[in-house]
Amino acid sequence: MSIIGRIHGNRVDKTVSHLPLSSRLDMSLKCLVAAFLLSAACLFCSDYPSIMRRNLFAPAPATPKNGTGKDSPAKETLPVVKMPPLEESIDLKGTLLSTSSQEKSVAVIEDKRSKETDFYRIGDMVNSAIVKSIGESSITVEYGFQEFEVTTRGVFPLRVYPDSEYDVSLEESILELGKEISSGSGLKAVPAIENGSVSGYMVTGIEAGSILEKLGIKNNDIITRINTISLDSPEKPLYAYETVMKYAIRRVTVHVLRENLPYTLLYRIQ
Repeated sequence: MSIIGRIHGNRVDKTVSHLPLSSRLDMSLKCLVAAFLLSAACLFCSDYPSIMRRNLFAPAPATPKNGTGKDSPAKETLPVVKMPPLEESIDLKGTLLSTSSQEKSVAVIEDKRSKETDFYRIGDMVNSAIVKSIGESSITVEYGFQEFEVTTRGVFPLRVYPDSEYDVSLEESILELGKEISSGSGLKAVPAIENGSVSGYMVTGIEAGSILEKLGIKNNDIITRINTISLDSPEKPLYAYETVMKYAIRRVTVHVLRENLPYTLLYRIQ
């Protein structure tokens, strides 16, 4: 049965859960990141000040040679986490809207694994789904680093209205970008600072015919967010790459500021 109503300041106590963040690495790590992630080769180091001063696209040091006398490429493999379909995890029974504050609104959600129904506020987590907003007959949740609209009728991917759309071969993009970086291109991605904090990464040095140009990225674009991950620290570009790989995400939405205006690119990963 659908429950739709309003509440006036009544409290429903729930514990706010947070997504686990990827742990810090103790040593420098060079990682080619797919072009659609826009931070294609991220130098990740525990020394925050030095990262802030460095170009994320700087070439990596040579790797040790193998028995054939050739450089052995360092490979990082990430275990793939297969998330169960969201519709198998939760069921929205209804919402109770607060007239005074969105934060006081609650969603009535059934945990389909435990068969228990409870009240959830914005920021609460149920079966790895984080409630992001509560509406009159639906809620928005973040699940597997993607956003979904959940209604009493079912679960739907949150509709995105991109300015540009692309079909991307992940492997080919990484290889092509790696060749461009190795050839000494002037590609750079440096932190964009706003009010003393990182608000994204500005990409410059994009050459005509390069993979980034083919994928719709322009010089001086400031990459602010990839799916639900804000690029507000030096660790986030690599974290975004790891997340896409780990959860085998096939739709990546990249948010940029272009000439101070928001611009959205949607990549369908092949």
